[in-house]
Amino acid sequence: MSHALEDWVGPQALQQLDPQAVALLCFPFAGGAASVFRGWRERAAAHVQPLPVQLPGREQRWDEAPYTELSTLVQTLVSVLSPLLRPPFALFGHSMGAFIAFELARELRRLNRPGPVRLFVSACRAPHIPDPHPSLSGLPQAEFVARLQRLNGVSEEVVRNHDMIEFLTPMLRADFRMCDTYVYRPGRPLDCPISAFAGIDDTYTRRSHLAMWRRYTRAAFVERSLPGNHLFLMSATAAIRDAIAADLASPYLSGERYHERG
Repeated sequence: MSHALEDWVGPQALQQLDPQAVALLCFPFAGGAASVFRGWRERAAAHVQPLPVQLPGREQRWDEAPYTELSTLVQTLVSVLSPLLRPPFALFGHSMGAFIAFELARELRRLNRPGPVRLFVSACRAPHIPDPHPSLSGLPQAEFVARLQRLNGVSEEVVRNHDMIEFLTPMLRADFRMCDTYVYRPGRPLDCPISAFAGIDDTYTRRSHLAMWRRYTRAAFVERSLPGNHLFLMSATAAIRDAIAADLASPYLSGERYHERG
């Protein structure tokens, strides 16, 4: 398992770090890779520097074993990403990535390290809510692939390519095992504000379950609805980037609690 920082965020990103911008560490959904954030760096606002995190087991890291336990991954992230976890930074996660970002923020607090100026969670139920869906990681292959299709998690082209789906299955199962085995341990709310994104047509994550993220912050909470299904991250990227830029425009001015629907 590589512990080289450039393997996790890419050498180009490290060469272009802007100390005046808010570093935005981005974590993908189950089965996703850093490429789902393609174009975010080039189109980001001047005060935001997206840094997509490439997890092991996918794309250029396909030959590394993927993680199956979220707590172990978070401990590694604290160590590997340490040079980037310096104020001001923010965390963004979609679906599985939201749990990663949330637990990373909590682990930093446990270690008395500086935390994010803001946490962005997308298409993910609040941590204390049990998963309303049956476990996915242990399903027989045919049913596993069918469930992925219903989530829009794999394209028809991939499904029809037997070799490709067999190649991707270990990583996909590992990610879903990480989700299936995640257990929230109660703790006090975070000090940073939280922004939550919901897909209007998302039938996987209930809007009421996403709205309960408000209890996990002592500061501001913002909730926004965007067009799309569970993977609206792929179709509403411009709207997400604009919202992130707005919420990070004044990263240290977060004293007043508010709730916004849009």
